[in-house]
Amino acid sequence: MASDGSFDRHWSTELMGIGWRIQCSHSSAYVEGYFASTSLGANSYRAELLGIYAIIVFLSLIEEVCTPSTSTSANMFCDNLRAIELSASLQAHIHPKKKHINVL
Repeated sequence: MASDGSFDRHWSTELMGIGWRIQCSHSSAYVEGYFASTSLGANSYRAELLGIYAIIVFLSLIEEVCTPSTSTSANMFCDNLRAIELSASLQAHIHPKKKHINVL
């Protein structure tokens, strides 16, 4: 799994680009997606978070629809380590006044 977010304030102060990909390590089959998002609070960190959450939402949907019978593992790649750490934490409490809470 990989995701990336892009933001260039010189091009637009409100537009972010997001892309993600999930690829099978055995068959090389993959699914990918990309989208743009606008926000008055747009920045590169928010774009990274949106990419990670897009993968999480997609995998949650697959799990709900397909009900996999076996356990699997995955590696997540992103160029923002802190975004992955926060996304992976099951115990993380995010205060409602936190700067990027509306991404969730």
